[in-house]
Amino acid sequence: MLGFLKSLFCSTQVSTNAGAERVLELEALVQSLKLDVAEGEKQIQILKKELQLVQNKQERTIDSAVGSEIESLIADMAPAIAQIATQHHLLNVEFKPLQAKDVIAVAMRLIGILEEKGMILDGTIGENVGFDANKHELIGMGSSEQGAQMVVVRMPAVTFQGRVLKRMAVLASPPSA
Repeated sequence: MLGFLKSLFCSTQVSTNAGAERVLELEALVQSLKLDVAEGEKQIQILKKELQLVQNKQERTIDSAVGSEIESLIADMAPAIAQIATQHHLLNVEFKPLQAKDVIAVAMRLIGILEEKGMILDGTIGENVGFDANKHELIGMGSSEQGAQMVVVRMPAVTFQGRVLKRMAVLASPPSA
């Protein structure tokens, strides 16, 4: 009987020791996983900071490039702008007459510079075209239901990089007799 009791208690002891060892192993594993998670969170924070630095650098690069493009545009336009300011002074301060062709010549230089940068004037003044509500802005009398009605171009459209910045101004054509 003593042997039986020993075997009973000894196996419980062994089983209790094995259970305690398993609990310790699992606690060690949990602690290891907690450390891994903490290390991962630190890495995430480091990567977030690095990403923010890269994004800030990209923003500065873009701002610098945009600034350079604007400076280049203004530099190209500077002579014409100076002429416009001079013409304004001559007309409004010294009360000297100006030739319309001189003012238009300066304005056309500005248009030419903008066209070199990608601006497009679309439409020929006086041209008869079919009304298109997406491209045209009706400035004269007429119904808003234009359909296939013909219109006359009064001002060209202005587009840049495929976007219409100002629609073509048109007048309704008088009905043909």
